[in-house]
Formats: sequence, structure tokens, C-alpha cells
Amino acid sequence: MEPAGSTETPSTAGPSGEAAAPGAPGTPKNTIDDEHWWHSEGSATDDDDIPAANQEEDPYYDPELDDKDAAWLDKLRKGRVSDAMLSCPGCFTTLCVDCQRHALYPTQYRAMFVLNCEVDRSQLLST
Repeated sequence: MEPAGSTETPSTAGPSGEAAAPGAPGTPKNTIDDEHWWHSEGSATDDDDIPAANQEEDPYYDPELDDKDAAWLDKLRKGRVSDAMLSCPGCFTTLCVDCQRHALYPTQYRAMFVLNCEVDRSQLLST
């Protein structure tokens, strides 16, 4: 017997104790249309749903930028092929665009020509 004024809702658990799927027979109806939010088709990032008037040109997007970057790298490498590109793990600055894979240790690379890096010769490194 429930105490007076109880606001407990009926259980949605099935016979084995697990929760029943939303919209299953015997489950209470949610105030939001279950079929709309639970089984949504598409994603919130679909551009098809945005009216054309709201789709502004991105001032930072250049559709030809990839081609320009590839031409710059080809010019910098002078026809050499690189096994990898080396970037700083902290700020992602490109440090080397011409790397060679180590012959014995396949997860190690060496930088052939370094960019955006300066040696501080005023400090001594100790072991």
C-alpha cells in the first residue's frame, strides 16, 4: 500500500528486471515525442536542414588551400618523399616535413631538415 500523496510512477522494468525500451507496450508515454528524440534520423550537423540564408561563407575557408599546401611542400622537399611529418606534441607546430623511418625500429623516425625550431645554446644540458 502506498502512502497518501505518493508521486511514484509505475515501474518500466520487464519481467527479468531490465528496463523496457521506450515506446514499448506498458511503458508510460514521455512528454516529448519518443520517436522524434529517441530514434532521431540524421544528426544536428546536417547542412540540409539549415536554410540557405543561414549558411554563410566561412571567411577562413579556402577551397584551394590544400593544393597550395601540397605545392609548398613539394617545393620545400625538392622532389624527396617523406615517411612522416613531425609536429610539436604541445602546440602542433610543424617541426619537420622530411622524416625517415628507422631501419631497425619501425616506430622511430629521424628528422632530416628541421623547421620552426631554435637551439638555446645559453643553457647547458646535464645528464
